[in-house]
Amino acid sequence: MGFLDRRRFRRKRPNNYHFIRFYADGRALIIFIIPHTKQAIMAPENPRIIALFDVDGTLTIPRGEITQEMMDFMNNLSKKITVGIVGGSDLPKQEEQLGEGIANVFPYNFSQNGLVAYKNGELQEVQTIAKFLGEDNIKRIVNWTMKYLAEVDIPVKV
Repeated sequence: MGFLDRRRFRRKRPNNYHFIRFYADGRALIIFIIPHTKQAIMAPENPRIIALFDVDGTLTIPRGEITQEMMDFMNNLSKKITVGIVGGSDLPKQEEQLGEGIANVFPYNFSQNGLVAYKNGELQEVQTIAKFLGEDNIKRIVNWTMKYLAEVDIPVKV
């Protein structure tokens, strides 16, 4: 049974998700219910394929709002494969462009150029350069840069 094996799946899913399984015509349908939104996200026909879409210039015109036609396309595609959103802006700006609660509409959302990750509407990770490199390495880089810039010989223009 693989992915749908109840024991194996139970180990992989977080404790705060509810799991419901229905059988229709011999096919399994998985529904995740996110407790804080109570919105159901249905598993696509082929969950192993994922398509990530950029916001500005792909789903919307730069800094514009999504059209209903594009949102319908995304919703139809999400029934077939896993769909995610990627953007350079923060989540509130993505919500202005794509609609309120967009992190709950599609399983994956990456904002701020991938530094903030949401899965099924729940914050998964926030990354910063200071967190990634550590305070000591940041100090070393800043000190080296400042020393280097102090020693640069810049010609004076008259």
